[in-house]
Amino acid sequence: MNAETWPVLASALGFVGTVMLFYPGWRISRTMKRVSRLRSLSAQAERAGERKAADPGNSQGPVDVHEVGRIVAHLLEQRAADWRPLEHGLLVGGILMISLSFGVDLFLVKLA
Repeated sequence: MNAETWPVLASALGFVGTVMLFYPGWRISRTMKRVSRLRSLSAQAERAGERKAADPGNSQGPVDVHEVGRIVAHLLEQRAADWRPLEHGLLVGGILMISLSFGVDLFLVKLA
């Protein structure tokens, strides 16, 4: 390899690392959206429980908090494999590729 191919190699490594980080990042984003939806569901159930408790004709009492917990557990069980070894490998590999691209750019292009 000559000095003209090192910048191309550094750019290719950076691109591959970025592509490898896309899928784990997308999965984390989806999980955070799910958590947000579950929090809003919990808040809605809590408000409904407060309304039922404030109603003088209510004989049932407030909403059982354990019922909300069962709903949340059921929703989370639907996604049994939230973080698989594939995502872990892509995340670590992407970080290593980007770090390697910076190393190639610094040591073999700028300092050479």
